[in-house]
Amino acid sequence: MADAHTLVDRLLRPVLDYDEQHNSRLVETLDAFLQNQRSWQQTAQARHIHRQTVMYRIRKVEALTSRDLADTNSLSELWLAVRAAEVLYTRDGDWSESEPTP
Repeated sequence: MADAHTLVDRLLRPVLDYDEQHNSRLVETLDAFLQNQRSWQQTAQARHIHRQTVMYRIRKVEALTSRDLADTNSLSELWLAVRAAEVLYTRDGDWSESEPTP
């Protein structure tokens, strides 16, 4: 669990903080994007948002994390960080939850 915390803090903390401060859904969109094989259109349909919104949010995640999802290493790091966050935090739709689930 300590490794999961470290990974989330190192990679996703800027995104989680941004989501909390701006009431946005960047981590949820990133998760959906990864679950939908990086398809802009499928992610938009799954999240019920416009394709351009998905593109904007993913670009924002890339900027906040200094990662490029076209790069395999960055992609795998972010995928692992999202999965670690899934284990650590509740899945009630609030990725900005500050305390891990018991």
